Amino acid sequence: MISIGLEHIPLPLWTSKLSRLWLIVCYHCHAYEMSCQNNIKAYTNGHRASANEILKAAVTTEPTASSSGADQKQKKTIENFSLESARFDTRSTNLHSSNTTRQYDIDLYSPEALRNSDEHYKKLRNIAPIVYLPQNAMHAVTTYEAVRAALRADDILISGEGVSANELLNTNRPAIALMSDGETHMRRRNVLMQPLKPRSLDNVKTQIQSSAETLIADLTARDSFCVVADFATHLPVTIVSNLVGLSEYGREHMLDWAAATFNMMGPLNPLGEQALPTALEMVGYIETLTPEQLDPNGWAANVLSAGEDGRLSKEEAGAMVTDYIAPSLDTTILASAHMFWRLAITPDAFEEVRKNPTLVPSVVNESVRLASPIRAFTRYAQSDFKFDGCCIPAGSRALILYASANRDEAHYIQPNEFQLHRNPRDQMAWGHGAHTCVGMHLARMEMEQLLIALLRHARRLTTEEPIMLLNNVLQGFSAMRGSID
Repeated sequence: MISIGLEHIPLPLWTSKLSRLWLIVCYHCHAYEMSCQNNIKAYTNGHRASANEILKAAVTTEPTASSSGADQKQKKTIENFSLESARFDTRSTNLHSSNTTRQYDIDLYSPEALRNSDEHYKKLRNIAPIVYLPQNAMHAVTTYEAVRAALRADDILISGEGVSANELLNTNRPAIALMSDGETHMRRRNVLMQPLKPRSLDNVKTQIQSSAETLIADLTARDSFCVVADFATHLPVTIVSNLVGLSEYGREHMLDWAAATFNMMGPLNPLGEQALPTALEMVGYIETLTPEQLDPNGWAANVLSAGEDGRLSKEEAGAMVTDYIAPSLDTTILASAHMFWRLAITPDAFEEVRKNPTLVPSVVNESVRLASPIRAFTRYAQSDFKFDGCCIPAGSRALILYASANRDEAHYIQPNEFQLHRNPRDQMAWGHGAHTCVGMHLARMEMEQLLIALLRHARRLTTEEPIMLLNNVLQGFSAMRGSID
């Protein structure tokens, strides 16, 4: 059971609509607002409270005369909620496996499975393109062709019922582009894409080039450095966070918030529970965000303005700031660190790229394929999804394994090898179809400029053994020493 220091969580958080996303803050009825806050204050005065204790404090208030029957019913529902029992809560999904779907009896989110994911993904691919995971109550989509078909079938395997691996988060999903379908998704996505189109990014390319050049010159002068913290993190934190246009507090916390968000999008296992306090901090920050706190020319300000001019509802605009905070940093950082590592352990490839810089796009695509920073998201089967004799029954959760698709032997020859001339532009790390990553053009630009700067300054790259990241959704390195010669 986790403990949460409430002194770090703004009290308005407890009654906000967006807070429903974060499980224990789902009680937001106006009739209970002040008394809920008072109970939380009194209950937690002088000690740290567990998640279940906080929830109990939030709902142990007597109904007022103005409280409706629905209010009291919601109160009773939340009183019965247990974070511990909800770790693999799939009550709103179909738990049975189709007769045509084979099974793999493992918790794919256990520490062992997360640390050895490629091994388990290979076993899953060898079983079938769709495999039922009884311990996670989901159908894993495992092969390249099956993943591509699943992502194209966005009218059957939908995102509008949430994309997380726990149903409480899916049930209390925010109004963001990632968790929407059809016209609603396109309307939200168009607002997000406005500053991220290739033509719009031309305005920041010079800035990224200059920053990459300065960074590599500085790192070359050092005996060693952390490839993750010093090399891969620099551009996203110094440039992208400024482009988003958050306040200084927001920029300083974006990395931690993003990692916590991805952990919360897995099951409510210990990793998810431990991420809750940090995720709540992000929710509290977004809930109290005003245009005056933002760079008026930043991406976040553009989203809020869309809530004023009618392109979005105000609820959508407030929630969709998350679409920039969560995915804009970690995925690029993890892929960039992987690129450095691959070129360090394959020095012949680095030397060839130095002689032939036209290979830079291929290096980036191959690095992103092998890194696959996002393991998987889920989809909800609105109706039966059938592929190659397998079926995901209506009402079930599909786990779309991007990382498994990118290592599929049936699609890529020797998929675990870094092949300089492969240039896998069809890799699935940035998704496919309607929900293709909105920031992939920016991520590609950052990685290409880092590599171009390396080619100008380095003859050889070296690294020590990397430390692996343990996260429910993200995969990659948390730290790794390296040097530039």
